[in-house]
Amino acid sequence: MSTLIKWDCVKRGLLYVFTTSYLSLSGASCAQEPVIDPISSHNHAINSIEADQGGYASDLSDLYLGLGRALIDQKDFAKAKRAFEQGMQIERVNNGLGSLSQSPYLLLLANTEGLLGNWKQARSALSNLYQINRQVYGAEDLRMLPILDQLLDWFLTTYQQRTVNGGYENLVIAERIGESIETILPKDADLEQASARYQRLAYLHYMIADHLRLHGDAAISGATFSTGVTAGSHHLTTSHLHFQRGKYALEKVVETLVAQEKNNAQQQAIAIAQLGDWHLIFGQKQAAKQAYKLASDALKIARSSQALDVELFDKPRIIQFNAYNRPKSQHSESRLEVGMRVSAVGKLSEIQVVASPHPLTKKQLSNLKRNLRHTKLRPRLVAGETVASLHREIFPLSILEK
Repeated sequence: MSTLIKWDCVKRGLLYVFTTSYLSLSGASCAQEPVIDPISSHNHAINSIEADQGGYASDLSDLYLGLGRALIDQKDFAKAKRAFEQGMQIERVNNGLGSLSQSPYLLLLANTEGLLGNWKQARSALSNLYQINRQVYGAEDLRMLPILDQLLDWFLTTYQQRTVNGGYENLVIAERIGESIETILPKDADLEQASARYQRLAYLHYMIADHLRLHGDAAISGATFSTGVTAGSHHLTTSHLHFQRGKYALEKVVETLVAQEKNNAQQQAIAIAQLGDWHLIFGQKQAAKQAYKLASDALKIARSSQALDVELFDKPRIIQFNAYNRPKSQHSESRLEVGMRVSAVGKLSEIQVVASPHPLTKKQLSNLKRNLRHTKLRPRLVAGETVASLHREIFPLSILEK
């Protein structure tokens, strides 16, 4: 049996496994990468180990993990799923049914099931991921936070890939995960991470409130998650409650920044401005103005306050709380420049197309105005006060669609 050489080329982000018949140690470097099919190399190494050590050799699990990732790169999702399942089974045989070592396989398996459209199976994999970590650490242990972060990100990131009912299902489970995070966070000594988590919770509550605005509240049935929540037995709570919860989360962002023992006045000003954005987007105009004024005042104690003041308030800026559905960057020729007037409370009027890659139909212009109807912009500030101003903004061409 040839000695196996594992070559981890960090820059490429892939683990290749070779036998000495394919690669000699002399001259092997990331600077001179051999041209080789990663799927074939993984399969060759798997076959060699299985022939020598059996089908449950501990070294095989990492190989199946790498094989599954290589298959995902090739968009062969069904085979990738089988590879992750096999790697996870090997971890269970060697380390026990409740071993934490199977966690990365479960997360990748959930991603693959999602790519295949098998949402129930994806949810089952994530439920198992939560359960094995909970059994080891306990439901309210600080070490559960990274797992809950991953779960929350998964349900919010895949929201847009689902139907309206499927998206509702994602949000019901995400809301319960958010509640678990909120329970643990007060114990977290890492204020910087706590700040980021509170901000993520604000994104969650915005997405729920926006879903309720667009689609209303319609209960679903049959969706379960191992936190004990049966999605079919719960409705999402009201938009007003999510306004309150999101506001609380953003206030906690400010509090954790203030509590940090370092000079972060600029970050504090940005967080206060985001709190103003939250009030504005939910129609709390006076509270928004007060928050913007406070953010402007906070800049006065920042070292580079003038530069940051320009960044925050020199012109109107689109308010975005959905970090999981921001449009991808596009080339300039596929974008639309729109002129508008932005009021002192962020409302748009006098909308007109300034530049377009092609002439627009009346229907497209109508779609543009309708899609901008609920768009809010943080208004321009002068001497700490919000003012009306003319503004131009770049949008992707998708804003012309119904």
